[in-house]
Amino acid sequence: MKALPQDIVIVGGGTAYWMSACYLARAIELSQTNVKAPAPQITLLESADISTVGVGEGSTPYLRYFFDYLGVTEDAWMQHCNATYKMGISFEKWTSAGDSYFHPFFSALDMPTADMYFSAVNKRRHGYAEDVNPSHYFTAAHMVNEGISPQAVSSSANLDYAYHFDAGLLGDFLKHYAKQKGVCHKIGTVQDIAANGQNIDHIVLHDGEVLKAELFVDCSGFRGLLGKQALARTFTSYADTLFNDAAVAIPSVAVAQPTKALQTRSIALKHGWQWHIPLTNRT
Repeated sequence: MKALPQDIVIVGGGTAYWMSACYLARAIELSQTNVKAPAPQITLLESADISTVGVGEGSTPYLRYFFDYLGVTEDAWMQHCNATYKMGISFEKWTSAGDSYFHPFFSALDMPTADMYFSAVNKRRHGYAEDVNPSHYFTAAHMVNEGISPQAVSSSANLDYAYHFDAGLLGDFLKHYAKQKGVCHKIGTVQDIAANGQNIDHIVLHDGEVLKAELFVDCSGFRGLLGKQALARTFTSYADTLFNDAAVAIPSVAVAQPTKALQTRSIALKHGWQWHIPLTNRT
């Protein structure tokens, strides 16, 4: 078995930064079972001068597996983060005719009807008049229409679902988890990075402190302090084809019954689109 790096430094901030720390801390914890060697040290370096992006409050079902890996239950984190369940995404008015459709998350319950759906799609492609509305084939669409929460369905049904959550509160929750696992949180701004080829040797902070590690993780977002800047890795821009390059977050009042709002809404507008993401305390 390959030895774990003894020193790990994560540079950046925000949810990705804390998720990386929690994942690595949990992996180390599991690997250290019945091992007497000292556990690797994880240090998170966060700048007090650089803010995080702070957008994005709807997940895919993979977030469930992340928390399962950490050993964290839904009861433990969802209430803290004002989270709600998400069964899929409603795409509204995305054609000139104003058509809408619901994109469901696929579950084991859908195996028989999913085959029917894909068969209908293939026939439709060949000119046959088939029903290809996914809402007529998948369990998630029915649950959204009826306001049925995943909590109301037996765990043996093996549903696939996701969440809406407050990203800032999720960061706070993960920060607490990481610190409980022994992660060191350091506030400081990177002044210089010493790299040798495609390997980073150490980081120098504004106050002159030097951080060395066997493994560096870059969570610095668009700046790409380690990968894009220090290691000069190529960044491929799509600015010539991505015409929407800004997002505006506008909190509004919460829906009356969060359990009835089990979907993210994506509403097409003349210049871009609007996300409608329901939390327990706001939308």
